Amino acid sequence: CDGTITTTPTADFVNAAGGGSFNFSAVALSDVSSACWGKTFTLKAYGDSSATPLVLATVGAATYSQATFNYSAAGTASPGITTSNYTSGGSGTGTFTLAFLGTQATSGAVYKLTLESN
Repeated sequence: CDGTITTTPTADFVNAAGGGSFNFSAVALSDVSSACWGKTFTLKAYGDSSATPLVLATVGAATYSQATFNYSAAGTASPGITTSNYTSGGSGTGTFTLAFLGTQATSGAVYKLTLESN
């Protein structure tokens, strides 16, 4: 629906005794065309050599290797993620942020992102 969406990943530092890690905690999507209204987006993250998506979030015993979000007034999202900073495209462009819950992938493991819409 839009070939020029800007994706901005975010890493958060999680402190731990004897070390810590930077985790892939969220991705902001901006410049989302109004032509995408009502579309469902699927975001996946990959390492540098595997065709299998990374686990983005682990909540309890459940793991999530993709994040989905419906770009609409309802703004429904898949388990394991939250949405925020949502603005409608209206006649222009909109934005939203997908944040991953629970235990997140380390930021160094993420080599590329894919974003699909349908």
